[in-house]
Amino acid sequence: MRRRFAFVELPPEAEPTSGLLRLWLAREGKDAEPTDLLDALNSRIDGADVRIGPSYLMKKGVRREGGLERTWRTKILPLLEEHHYGEGIDIGKGYGLAVPWESPG
Repeated sequence: MRRRFAFVELPPEAEPTSGLLRLWLAREGKDAEPTDLLDALNSRIDGADVRIGPSYLMKKGVRREGGLERTWRTKILPLLEEHHYGEGIDIGKGYGLAVPWESPG
């Protein structure tokens, strides 16, 4: 079915996607922390076709109490687990970020 539809790549590091989350958060009057986390995550992902776009973090639910952690745990990590299926990679260690909800140790 792909042949029947136009396909445009929008990699997170290229225009018009690059910087979109930061601009959106600023316009909403919100902290840029999600942008910093997304940038750090994408810097750890080798394949350009697997990098995470800003839309995962541009939802109202992300800004609710625990929303960023929930989005990370239920949407982003499973996507990375699917990408690395069968490779024996510990996704938490490979893509773990120092984020406020993680307890030290």
